[in-house]
Amino acid sequence: SSDLPGAMQVGGGPYTLPVQIADATQLGSITLSITYDPKVLKAASVAEGAFLKNGNVPTVFTPKIDVAAGRVDITISRPAGAPGVSGSGLLGGVIFETTGAGPANIRVTASGSANSQAVAVQVAPISVVVR
Repeated sequence: SSDLPGAMQVGGGPYTLPVQIADATQLGSITLSITYDPKVLKAASVAEGAFLKNGNVPTVFTPKIDVAAGRVDITISRPAGAPGVSGSGLLGGVIFETTGAGPANIRVTASGSANSQAVAVQVAPISVVVR
């Protein structure tokens, strides 16, 4: 069979893809790029998670969806002077509608900063197959 280990089987929709971060240290801002096959999925909207709002700090949340390219770019930042956030949690969610069948080929890349220094960010790999 063609089932990928850990693949989420989705049909219909809409479907929310959570974007989690693990083991962050003093994270003050993050930029995420999520790419996918636009023949299979269409990003409808983006919601911010609670992680960078930790301590009731207001964040600047800037999502950009490019439907034709199959790409979502998200920037979330805490104000200058606010302490960074450590630990694991939900950065946000992308709400997808399905437009076809097959592997969605979702890839997430991320870069972050802590105390104005660039830091490596780990996001969980995601596998989605639309039936």
